[in-house]
Amino acid sequence: MVTVAVAGGTGGIGKTMVEELARQGKHKTLVLSRRRPHCQIVRFQYLPETTPTNPP
Repeated sequence: MVTVAVAGGTGGIGKTMVEELARQGKHKTLVLSRRRPHCQIVRFQYLPETTPTNPP
């Protein structure tokens, strides 16, 4: 199962995307948000697309 992270997933377009991904049931969805709704909080660090550890 593919994991999809949606930045801004609690409002507007992001929320619609999260709802559709959940409806399809084909992906594990992570919602990235500054809000604190009823959710599990997970800390992580992401790297830009091009870095020494993540070359193009």
